[in-house]
Amino acid sequence: MSTPSDILTRAFGYSTKNKPSFLTDKADELRFVVVDAMRALYLLSAKVNPERFSKHTIVNVSTGGWTLPTDALAVFRLEDNVGNEIIIVPRSQLKADEGRGAVWTEGNRYFSAGNPLDPTSGSITFFYTKTPDVPGDINSNLDALWPTTFDRLLALESAMYLAAQDGRADDVAALQPMRDGWATSFITWLDVANSNVVRQYGNTRNINIPDLIRTTLITGPAA
Repeated sequence: MSTPSDILTRAFGYSTKNKPSFLTDKADELRFVVVDAMRALYLLSAKVNPERFSKHTIVNVSTGGWTLPTDALAVFRLEDNVGNEIIIVPRSQLKADEGRGAVWTEGNRYFSAGNPLDPTSGSITFFYTKTPDVPGDINSNLDALWPTTFDRLLALESAMYLAAQDGRADDVAALQPMRDGWATSFITWLDVANSNVVRQYGNTRNINIPDLIRTTLITGPAA
């Protein structure tokens, strides 16, 4: 498993203008550069394959509702305590589907929609794409779900972030085609990672790779 130091060592190697001493002098700040880049990639995965970097957490009712787990990045399913799906409806359409249990949301809280089948007590299981675990320091392991196959993508994204932060537009422009190429491979991998999944519905998806890169990654659009 790689560490932020491993990723940053690669990132610093992409430009002679980077200062290796920063790995010691600004170690804690640089740790979060890597975490922020990884968080953006997890968010991207939520749009393509939300189960890839996912987990589930059982949340008990509290003061009339259920609180979103703090490490949730994008929720893709809710279940009651016997495994029935709970759908999410807009506050303005509480009766959108009275045939299934439903909740509505406000901030990080989920509340019963008030129909006969809707949950009012007990627990709800949240299934979600999670935020990456934050390493304790620059030499601690990255989130266990991160695939080291794509360490180079994480390094390129971190390098672009550092260059943009320093105002080095030439380095950003030089790194962008490589970053976009690796991001394209990452998105393709997310799409085919479990290509034998059988679905009743939702089999056809249109993935706009340049748009995903443009709207999700923190250092600019695809070339």
